[in-house]
Amino acid sequence: ACPYSKRIGGLGDGPKWTCNLDRLKDIGQDRWKADVASGKHISINADDGGESPSSTAAAVATAEYDASKYGCLVYSIGSEGNYLFEDAIQAQLGREACEIHVFDFSGDFERKENAERNIHFHQWGYKGSKTQDADLPAGKAHMFVDLFEIIKRLGHQDRVIDLFKIDCEGCEYVSNEDFTKYDKIRQILIEIHVPPRLRDEDAKAPNAQVESPLQRQTKVLVNFFDSFAQNNLIMFSKEPNPWSGGSCLEYSFIRLKPSFLNPN
Repeated sequence: ACPYSKRIGGLGDGPKWTCNLDRLKDIGQDRWKADVASGKHISINADDGGESPSSTAAAVATAEYDASKYGCLVYSIGSEGNYLFEDAIQAQLGREACEIHVFDFSGDFERKENAERNIHFHQWGYKGSKTQDADLPAGKAHMFVDLFEIIKRLGHQDRVIDLFKIDCEGCEYVSNEDFTKYDKIRQILIEIHVPPRLRDEDAKAPNAQVESPLQRQTKVLVNFFDSFAQNNLIMFSKEPNPWSGGSCLEYSFIRLKPSFLNPN
């Protein structure tokens, strides 16, 4: 699925396999040019009096590129202060190429270097849009936001999220439908953990099938990976995380056009 994949950030826990990172350096300009050519989102120089250009040629000549609308955008969820991945992106592409947002409620991991590297830390927890407050750490529910609230708070409703990196210690199983269905996410770089068992009350519900813990966990995993396949997300990398004693695995997915997967 990706002949140009590379582990970004070096060795250890935190770096991720990413597809064609160098492409992200110019992707914002390509989006901008496509919108200019189609007449969308064109901002005009003050000297032009704010009037729309009468032709595509005039639009290209007068439109201004705005990185805050078109540039590479990265979300990194659950870092615990580990910036190996984020720093490696900026070192390879330059600070202007990608705007990076890091989220972690477990501590204040802001750094003085972040501002100069176009990295923005938010002490927010991440949850699924259907997650109930009772399922979050006691007294900290107010710190948790779902994907759509993050996008709203940051004003990214019209932005493409080029890289969505997530290591949320198991919350992937209750939030996966949010990030797999959101088609403005291009790559998902994720660490998955041992899947949770069904809660006892779910297992004892009327008409519930009698299943072993392994059967329950298998069902969770099947549904989890189905959500990727159903949303045109194709795996291009997988590897175990030896730091976890084999209980965690790293996966990378890229979203392809439906026509690529179903040419007929």
